[in-house]
Amino acid sequence: MAGNYTLLVSESELKMLLVAVRQVKNTLRIAEEQSLQAGEPLGEQYDPVKESYAALERKLAGLLK
Repeated sequence: MAGNYTLLVSESELKMLLVAVRQVKNTLRIAEEQSLQAGEPLGEQYDPVKESYAALERKLAGLLK
């Protein structure tokens, strides 16, 4: 399934996707803070996930400019 895809979405749908991505990023940030407070930092396997969401956020935000 890897590859590039073309989707037809409205501006409002694009904004909703951006909000959803930002919510996931916020959830990851909270999970990281809580794990640090508990003395159990998140493993490095979360770094690529966080970067993937950051890249997707930049891409979606760029489409709205």
